[in-house]
Amino acid sequence: MSVSESEKKRSNPFYPAFDLLLAKLLAAEQALSVSEAAFGYASGSPEEWLGRIPDRYVCSELVDICDNRKPGWTKKVHSLREPERGTDFLLQTVCAFRTASYLWVIARAFESFREFVETIDEELSDVTCTGVSRSAGSAENSPTNERSSFDDALRHVREVAPSLVKCETQNERGIHLPQWISVVEAVRHAVAHSDGVVRDDIYRKYRTSGLARDFPGELQADTGYVLKPTPEVAMRTIGTLLEYALVIYKAVSAAMNLPAVLYDHDIGITTWRR
Repeated sequence: MSVSESEKKRSNPFYPAFDLLLAKLLAAEQALSVSEAAFGYASGSPEEWLGRIPDRYVCSELVDICDNRKPGWTKKVHSLREPERGTDFLLQTVCAFRTASYLWVIARAFESFREFVETIDEELSDVTCTGVSRSAGSAENSPTNERSSFDDALRHVREVAPSLVKCETQNERGIHLPQWISVVEAVRHAVAHSDGVVRDDIYRKYRTSGLARDFPGELQADTGYVLKPTPEVAMRTIGTLLEYALVIYKAVSAAMNLPAVLYDHDIGITTWRR
């Protein structure tokens, strides 16, 4: 009697974590695409970009709700299409929001990957009865403890699934994945704690690991390394995180002699279709 694809997936305790990560990263890709659809024209001249905005969005009314003497008092805001109204500043602000959206997509994608690795580690501890289980409230909410927990989890995964090590250093992308993920982690920390600016000491630490190559920016003497990623960088980061997760999922499944089922013949990847 043949075993169905769904039964095979349910028999693999690592599949739900991979499935959830896949759903999150695909959602991140979609969010990035939507963001680009909204901001895409902002790369042109201010006049061209503002000319594409419907009239109802370029002028508005301000209401002073705290003025009891004139309830409902309003002031008309003139069209931002008028050159003297600071269209250059507006465009710069839109571009800053655009860059911030890329940074937060990268940061959230890494956080989802980190949660995936730590979940896989916990499942491995349950299956092999080795290692130390980590409860949700056992560590303080600090960057140092977050990093230690993630590093420990990834180290344990490598110990249990040694085939992962070869894939991390010898792959079709030519990426040294342990170095790369450390760089992404540093980027995530900069996004979460310093508005996308990598401190000088962190920049020097990861400069030879491809920080500037994989995450373009500008080194400012009085600030640090200011990250300025493009949508292509964000998409590539999401894709590499997904590929790394797939390698981990396959490696731990093989180590535990479990099927690493990913596809149904008719509908392709089966994420959230359980």
